[in-house]
Amino acid sequence: IGNPPYVNISNIENDEERKFLQNKYKDSAIKRFDLYTLFIDLSLSLLKKDGYLSFIIPYPFLSQDYGELLRKKILEKYSIVKIVKWL
Repeated sequence: IGNPPYVNISNIENDEERKFLQNKYKDSAIKRFDLYTLFIDLSLSLLKKDGYLSFIIPYPFLSQDYGELLRKKILEKYSIVKIVKWL
């Protein structure tokens, strides 16, 4: 189980870094995204066939606009075994 960094893009002051991330991660660098979405996207691209990926992520990913394209990609190309809501 991984715990990616929770850093909102607005906290990255370097414009070149923001532009680089937005160009490289077009499915996950949407609107006011958070770096954890980029970690999910990169991890999916590195995942081997029949591999598993597990991250602790904030609940808003399931409903906020910034996660829409990445959620769609996950649903179309991968299988979700379980989503655990922990309070």
